[in-house]
Amino acid sequence: MNACLESLPRGTDPADPLAQLARLLMTAPTDDDLPPADWQGTLEQWRLAQELKRLYGLDLLGWLRLTPTAALQDERRRRRPQLVDLDQIAASVRRCKKTLQRRRKEMPPPAFPGAGSAPSLWHWHEIRPWLEVTFRCRLPERFPGKSV
Repeated sequence: MNACLESLPRGTDPADPLAQLARLLMTAPTDDDLPPADWQGTLEQWRLAQELKRLYGLDLLGWLRLTPTAALQDERRRRRPQLVDLDQIAASVRRCKKTLQRRRKEMPPPAFPGAGSAPSLWHWHEIRPWLEVTFRCRLPERFPGKSV
């Protein structure tokens, strides 16, 4: 690629399309500069790993390849809406299921209404504010148990 710049005559106008193309080729990333298709981290992490490998011989690519993926999965798990049934809701406010069944009309509508023997399911982040106001208790942002 240096040959592209060297082949340009001295004093070439920077606005010249050929000079712009040569400059673009010099700044374009090569295959070594780009992460593989299965890379889950950021481009900055990739470049840092490449630089550490070049300078110090440290091969951190395997570690960096796994770490962002695990963090990403953990973040997805945290952001996934939690579904809870009436039994779980009743236990979280220390009431019996019958008490909540009596207040069913006051409750927010379920995200997935039950049919037959399947229970109705609510998103925890939607039902929690109603529970806190109705039963005057503080509840965690994430449902503490296993959601449905």
